[in-house]
Amino acid sequence: MNVPQAIIDEATNVAASLLPEKSSERYEHEYAEFKKWQNENNVTGITEDVLLAYISNLSKKYSPNSLWSKWSMVKSCLQVRENIDGRRFQKVIAFLKRRNERYLPKKAKTVTKEHVEKLILEAPDDKWLLAKVITIFGIFGCCRCDELLSLTLNDVEDFGEIYCCDLTRN
Repeated sequence: MNVPQAIIDEATNVAASLLPEKSSERYEHEYAEFKKWQNENNVTGITEDVLLAYISNLSKKYSPNSLWSKWSMVKSCLQVRENIDGRRFQKVIAFLKRRNERYLPKKAKTVTKEHVEKLILEAPDDKWLLAKVITIFGIFGCCRCDELLSLTLNDVEDFGEIYCCDLTRN
């Protein structure tokens, strides 16, 4: 088939934008890790057995939830970069489902309404005022989730009567 180079270039550019914009670096990292594993194990092709061995190898280090995430990212990159449809690899899906059967995720620590009230009402302001302000920022939506997670004491400025949050320093 004779396809002009301009068409091939445009298709390549479009394909590169098919990965999620915010997390494309993570997708590319997982794909690079898969390619690195292929090289280390002298694997040249991509078959279901190859992918099953790769995921099995990862299962020694990662939880089932992380395996699903890694598989999803590798699968998407394979679709975009190598035109390989990961949905057809049913053994990999079965393996991931089996690993997930008896898995109990670790319970994340949460802050209750009572904890927040106790902090705001009972903690001394001379020591905890800034922590109180940051907590209020989080509760009342002054920050996006990723901004709140990366928020530090250095990001909050005290102007006497008001506090200002400057996230441009990150």
